[in-house]
Amino acid sequence: MNVLADRLAPPSAFPHTDPASTRLDPDVVCLEEVDHYEDHFRPAMASHGYEGFFKVKNGEGDADGCALFFKSARFELVAHRAIDFEGSHTQVALIVRLRLRSEQDGRDLCVAATHLKAKPGFEEKRLEQGILLLRSALAFISGGGGGDGDEEERRRIASAPLVVLGDFNDVPSSLVCRYFRGELPLAEVHAVVPPHPFRLASAYAHHPPLAGDVDEAAAEPYSTYKKRETEVRRTIDYIWYPADAMVPVALLAVPAVSDLPDRLPCRNHPSDHLALYAELAWRE
Repeated sequence: MNVLADRLAPPSAFPHTDPASTRLDPDVVCLEEVDHYEDHFRPAMASHGYEGFFKVKNGEGDADGCALFFKSARFELVAHRAIDFEGSHTQVALIVRLRLRSEQDGRDLCVAATHLKAKPGFEEKRLEQGILLLRSALAFISGGGGGDGDEEERRRIASAPLVVLGDFNDVPSSLVCRYFRGELPLAEVHAVVPPHPFRLASAYAHHPPLAGDVDEAAAEPYSTYKKRETEVRRTIDYIWYPADAMVPVALLAVPAVSDLPDRLPCRNHPSDHLALYAELAWRE
């Protein structure tokens, strides 16, 4: 979820925000645009049983960043890494490898959180960052050596399926989202795009249609809805899950546009992005 950093939320831009909001109880939480990590988010989440990591953007001054939390009673931390998209503006990512405490066989899961480059005109930059993220995830899962598509690589990936969450700042039909789904022909970009071995799918592609409120090209519900110079309603936030290893069994419903007369943020949704929530089950 993009929580909307204080420095990016002047009252004049978001006049309808109310501090009250709904509460969920997920095992893993990924947040973007996080500031006040040490003095607010870390102690607040710790009081609810979460352990976490934070990576600030590579900018100057009072920058925000990405945070990733997990329930320490549910998971044991195996490894973690912060990722800088070097030479790629200020964006960052976090990735952790977690082990279920309740499993006799030590079943592992990798989770990554990121916030890709914003603004129009940066579609190829977001693709570049997505490539770097999955390449870094592959190296992380493989113990630092990457992989070449052989049986050993597939075995290592299967041992710790990858879930990616974040604000991609782009729609489902974009280059980076099509790359994540493995649908991007090389001819559509200027540079050579390396294939990745992950079988990723968007959890919210399973969300029931919201009459007139979805991205018609991809049938995914919107995740941000605001009005500044113009009214903007877009699908740009995602929960990518490993379709060969897991399946979504429940999703937090996205409200209909008619339920948000004041757009976002509002009383029940205190960010300009909606919270996404998915329950994922292992395929047996």
